[in-house]
Amino acid sequence: MGDFPENQIKYILKEKWDNSNRVESAITDYFYKEKKGSKPTKTDDFILLFILGINKDGKKAFSTKYSTWKQSKNQNLSNELLKLFFISSLKDKNDFKKKTTEFLKETKIKDFDNSLSPLYLFLEELYLNKKNEFATGIKNSILPLIASLFGFYRHNKVKQFYQMQIDLIDLVTQKSINTYEKIALLLYSENKQFQGIQLNRKDSLEYLKNNNPPVFYGYIKKKYLDILKDFKLWGISAIIGLFAILRTFGLLDFTGIYEGEFFKITGLPIIVNWISEPINLLVLFLLSVIVIGVIKTMQFFKEMKRQ
Repeated sequence: MGDFPENQIKYILKEKWDNSNRVESAITDYFYKEKKGSKPTKTDDFILLFILGINKDGKKAFSTKYSTWKQSKNQNLSNELLKLFFISSLKDKNDFKKKTTEFLKETKIKDFDNSLSPLYLFLEELYLNKKNEFATGIKNSILPLIASLFGFYRHNKVKQFYQMQIDLIDLVTQKSINTYEKIALLLYSENKQFQGIQLNRKDSLEYLKNNNPPVFYGYIKKKYLDILKDFKLWGISAIIGLFAILRTFGLLDFTGIYEGEFFKITGLPIIVNWISEPINLLVLFLLSVIVIGVIKTMQFFKEMKRQ
């Protein structure tokens, strides 16, 4: 894909589109000009493409879904419509302003799953001109993160904006994301509001380092601890430590000859005699901890350089 672009979210996202998924294939055709000729077949897919303004085939189905919701106020339908209106509102054109406003006036935030409340707050601000507070504690859900990012930006809470953007980029790189999340990320990364802000982790970290050191160093600490907590290499030290404990209490003998029906193993005398001493095993254990710690630290600096 060439050089790493300025817009990191779009770069990461482009690698995650599933072209075997018909609706995602249609979206990449539209946004990335990649003509694959795959056409959606599901009604909900047509509704999504209609909401995005890609085609009008889902207009009737959307009207039916909305009318059904007005009659039933079913919670699952409410959640679906909330996500659809949120997706629509991320575009530069407010094609569904009238429907969204009507939807908001007939609902309350408690009508939705708690995880979707930032979407509702975002739409309230956008269409009903209400002032809302957005949370910083969201970590594991992409749509609420994006909704809160828009809220922080609108309220000029730049520190929170950059802090949460780092959380968003980390989440995108770590988890598999669904179609709604991919679309929201794409529209977020291409939104004209953010033309003066580079949507990448490096600039976000630089801003926090200069303007909010506690958050910056907290992030660095978390990254380092995450790398330390990867237990693959620590297994070596654990095995050596176990041997040291067993040898200290006389539960392990390295000097014997181990025979089976088809094999016979004898240790090399010098090595066997050396590791037979518990103190030497303890030294070996400490050395392994130091070496692995150095390797982990090098991995950390490599990761930070990549940021």
